[in-house]
Amino acid sequence: MAEVAKVSLTSGFGKFRQYPTTEKVTPLLRLKYQKSIADAVADLGRADEIAKLFAGFQKYLYQRVVAQVAQASARVLRHG
Repeated sequence: MAEVAKVSLTSGFGKFRQYPTTEKVTPLLRLKYQKSIADAVADLGRADEIAKLFAGFQKYLYQRVVAQVAQASARVLRHG
């Protein structure tokens, strides 16, 4: 069961990665910087650096979720 959850979440991350990072991060930057991408770039760096940072952070978060779900599933299986 834990392995099924892990595979399911991992394949979900693969689907998440199919979308260009700019499509995912641009709305967040517009929200944070009151629609001024220039301000975001001034604070965070070039667009490619922002996209790389965002993708790495998302991967890190997703891996943590996968690990937590696998641990929870293993506990459920052990305790019935």
